[in-house]
Amino acid sequence: MEEESIAIANLPIIDLLSPDLNSTAATLRQACIDFGFFYIVNHGVDKEMFKKLFEESQKFFTLPLEDKMRVARKGICGYTPLYHEKLDTASATKGDSKEFMDIGPFHDKDSDLNQWPSEELLPNWRPTVEAYHDKILTAGKRLYSLLALALNLSENYFEDIGALDPPMPFIRLLRYPGDLSYYTDEVLGASAHCDYGMITLLATDGVPGLQVCREKDRQPRIWEDVRHIEGALVVNIGDLTERWTNNVFRSTLHRVVPTGQERYSTCIEVGFFYIVNHGVDKALFERLFEESKKFFSLPEEEKMKLDRKEFRGYTALYSEKLDTSLKTKGDPKESFYIGPLHDEIRNLNQWPSQELLPNWRPTMEAYHRQILSAGKSLLSLLALALNLDEKFFENVGALDPPMPVLRLLHYPEGDHSCHNDEVLGASAHSDYGMITLLATDGVPGLQVCRERDRQPQIWENVPHVEGAIIVNIGDIMERWTNGLFRSTLHRVVPKGRERYSVNNLSPLFLLFLAVFLVNPPSSAGIHHMQFCLPFAVVHLHVYAMFEVYNSINLHLPAALFLDPPHDFSVECLETCCSESNPPRFPPICYSDHLQERYRVTYGA
Repeated sequence: MEEESIAIANLPIIDLLSPDLNSTAATLRQACIDFGFFYIVNHGVDKEMFKKLFEESQKFFTLPLEDKMRVARKGICGYTPLYHEKLDTASATKGDSKEFMDIGPFHDKDSDLNQWPSEELLPNWRPTVEAYHDKILTAGKRLYSLLALALNLSENYFEDIGALDPPMPFIRLLRYPGDLSYYTDEVLGASAHCDYGMITLLATDGVPGLQVCREKDRQPRIWEDVRHIEGALVVNIGDLTERWTNNVFRSTLHRVVPTGQERYSTCIEVGFFYIVNHGVDKALFERLFEESKKFFSLPEEEKMKLDRKEFRGYTALYSEKLDTSLKTKGDPKESFYIGPLHDEIRNLNQWPSQELLPNWRPTMEAYHRQILSAGKSLLSLLALALNLDEKFFENVGALDPPMPVLRLLHYPEGDHSCHNDEVLGASAHSDYGMITLLATDGVPGLQVCRERDRQPQIWENVPHVEGAIIVNIGDIMERWTNGLFRSTLHRVVPKGRERYSVNNLSPLFLLFLAVFLVNPPSSAGIHHMQFCLPFAVVHLHVYAMFEVYNSINLHLPAALFLDPPHDFSVECLETCCSESNPPRFPPICYSDHLQERYRVTYGA
């Protein structure tokens, strides 16, 4: 079996108290189509309740086994010990390395299905679980209303048809032992599975381990780690909802791995990622954007004195069209190129007058040097990620010398009433070279499309993370790695078109608290919904922050394109091809690749 890859899942965040129901429902719909997983916030469960719930859960699982077995599972409720459940029946193991306690439903107070630990042992256990149950059920019902709207149905649809009359919620408390001696490559905390019911609401204690796989039939599988966001609940769609929506909403494969098995490979799945601790301090970023703004605020005649020559200098509005399939005259952006600083003989770089901008050149040169140093460090990490020597790119001459080009960009606010679907700040494109390191001023607009051939295309907003630099893989790196690393389509949308969806306990434990809103009443019939045509919605993926910008006029990013020397020959890396996966591209001289891309972009 081919080796699986691990990436990072950037799940959308749904605000249950958002006043904009239509926008929230649209974001929720896309989350259910694309991921089948998302976060919810403002769900009504406060921090103190979470804390008490995890404390009581831990108390139960630390009881002696004989005490826990007194409430052993009968029917569907009670305690299940380690290895007594195997979610992936194809696995050769004896079972999953987890223990859990099922409780519910609570609407029938006279039912004797539920089993409770002795009040003498755990006096606060039952009241805590029941209080949490009531709160989380309220959140679940609110979520059902949003799901109905996301399916173009009445807000009360699920109630009206009797799917919540009464609801059938179950709470499952889970513990995954943190001792890695429990685990092998096949023994997981929870093996790969989908949930049975309608939706699951999951609270975690912050210990990593949950992973999702969006394409269950793809080999090798790409597993994405689900980040913990403090105070948020993770929600996933179950098999029943997938069936109910005629497969429009996705019941996604997921699993829980021991924390010692984490591996990351964002270049394969996304082609974009952030870097921190890169060596560029906040003061230099501030000076960089200040000087950039000063230049772009100059009169047009002053900027045109530095009109682009040999791909150095100023490029005016509409002079570049990155997506040549568009019928527009060009992209509404202006830019300034600064080439390698080491090339003092040819002296191609152009600089604004010191009388006009006395600090401009020193600022750009200081930033150029620091960001180039960060780029070289990153290439060492990329070499290791490709199972190559850390100094590989240096040893083969790809940095002898490096060809870093710093590009300042300005996307004017302008009159966005004139914008149509084809007029973008930067139309859809991928970058030419090895890697791009992008610093932004915090104004939103950058979007990525991971599946360029998919129609309709799904565009994902890239949030600004203070102090971080955005990195993307370029075309020549994708070619070099035989398509393993992805050069991702991206664009910049004008401000007037932006829409936003805002988007430990003991280390020996990984505790999950899952509420499975699994079953409507057994008498409720299941049928295909009639309102399930998919549509594309721009949505915001957030890592652990919520940022909305409403009144900033300028978008002033600065990009460093780190490329090999122009006479460097790029051919498939040995670690990226095999007999069953031969090279997809012939060797190419980088200057030939670059000239063709320039010809297409600039028409010359």
